[in-house]
Amino acid sequence: MNKSLVFKGNKITPFDNGDGKIWFTNKQLSELLGYKDESSVTRIFNRNKDEFTDGMSQTVNLTVSSKNNEIQNKRVRIFSVRGAHLVGILSKTEIAKALRRWLLDLAEKESKPQANATANAVSQLETKVTEVSGKVTSTAQQVTRLESQVGTSSAKIEQTSKVVTDINGKISASWTMKVQQDSKGNKVITGIGLGFNAQGNSQFLVNAQNFAVISSLNGKVVTPFVIQNGQAFFNDALFSKATIDKLSVGKKITSTNYLAGKKGFNIDTTTGNVELNDAVFRGRLDINSGGTKGRLVITNNTIYVYDENNQLAAKIGYLG
Repeated sequence: MNKSLVFKGNKITPFDNGDGKIWFTNKQLSELLGYKDESSVTRIFNRNKDEFTDGMSQTVNLTVSSKNNEIQNKRVRIFSVRGAHLVGILSKTEIAKALRRWLLDLAEKESKPQANATANAVSQLETKVTEVSGKVTSTAQQVTRLESQVGTSSAKIEQTSKVVTDINGKISASWTMKVQQDSKGNKVITGIGLGFNAQGNSQFLVNAQNFAVISSLNGKVVTPFVIQNGQAFFNDALFSKATIDKLSVGKKITSTNYLAGKKGFNIDTTTGNVELNDAVFRGRLDINSGGTKGRLVITNNTIYVYDENNQLAAKIGYLG
């Protein structure tokens, strides 16, 4: 059913043609234009009917009551917003200009897609005790959900708490919080969950594209730990023990006791320089400048010096 409209302080309820669009009867349009008799609009239409399409004007059957309360069928002409606007152009009344502006605004609103909007807040509590083949199970679950939707876009927050206990002492409990949005078919879900299963295994899970631990101290917010796009970022970390298959270092690796020229070690990955204070090497040490000026090989008992042609130029130590 069409909602009432207001023009110049007068309320009018458009004719419901069953298509969800705005239509005016011949009588309504006559009143909007200030005519005393609806035949004035009929004459305008008859004189210019070749300018109207079926989408602008139609005739419909209406069931009405006569003065004697007899039911009668009556043929009535109706006009769409565009059809009414054309009648307003062809009309010469003083109010026609204002009506045309009003009808143009209606036409613009009508041309825009009308989005359905809904909003719900749901809280459900369910408890049950079941028995199957002598096995008794007790379950309690609570679900709280907030959701809103406009057109094809929606958002939802859902919290679920659930506990299950059976006669054999197996217990499981879980709590989840899920936040979801769906924008024109593009769905994004984030949430957290914690609980333990019937085997007693506990877990805490986070589902998010970005995850961060935030610390606020003296008004300053820092993120000491961030996971983003599958990578973990630490501002400062202390590992008592770590097994690393592959290590990529951006700047330096230093020992905690490093003091330049005195103790500890420093590996500068930007320059390639390595400083080792008091180092023990086992096996073979091959030193090559990377150019063509020879190289030096040191083993546990011999020093070998090779020239630029990779020929042995000198040998120091065990000569056997």
